[in-house]
This record gives sequence, C-alpha cells and structure tokens, in this order.
Amino acid sequence: MFLLSVAPLMLLLSAAALPGKPLFAVLLLIGACRFALTGVYDAGGGAVLRTAAGWTGVALAAFALYGGFALLLEDSAQRTVLPLGRRGRARTSLQGDLGHQLDRTEREAGVRRQL
Repeated sequence: MFLLSVAPLMLLLSAAALPGKPLFAVLLLIGACRFALTGVYDAGGGAVLRTAAGWTGVALAAFALYGGFALLLEDSAQRTVLPLGRRGRARTSLQGDLGHQLDRTEREAGVRRQL
C-alpha cells in the first residue's frame, strides 16, 4: 500500500519540477513507475510485473547515476559540463549574473520592505 500511495505523489512532484528542472522530473517519473509496478506486483500481480519493475529500477539507477555525475562535474568545474536540461529561472541562475538571481528576492516571503 505504501508504494501505491507514494507513486501518485511522485507524479505530482514530477509535474511541478518539469518546467524548470526536467532532469528531476524524469527521475521522479521513472521512480513513480517503479513504485507503481512494484506495488501492483506485491498486491498480487504476476511475474511479468516483477521483471518490469526490476528493469525500471535499472533505468532509474542509470538515470540517477547520470544526473549525480553531471551535478558533481558541474559543482567541481563551476560550469555546466553535461546537459541537465535546465530551463527558465533554473538556467538563468547559473548562466546569468547576480542581478538575475536576486531580481525576485524583494517579493519573497520573509523579506522585509524596509530595514
């Protein structure tokens, strides 16, 4: 039941991450598929579901390894080395200057209007 109840939540998180960070969105999508397949198998599904869940787990591990390696290289090189598919504010935060990063700060919760 846990796996079947977490899979839809992961799909919602995937949809929320898609506009700015598609790498994380796809990672969550594959994870949700893995959870759903494993949950249905545990609930009484056939051996085909176990095999499909296993191969989905292999894809999830490979994709997570790529993402982790890409982020590690980016952190050490201080620039994008492998494509991560960032869009919107996620892209301008790395490619823009400090002004691009701080342009919406004054409207965020917890930021005072006057000091």
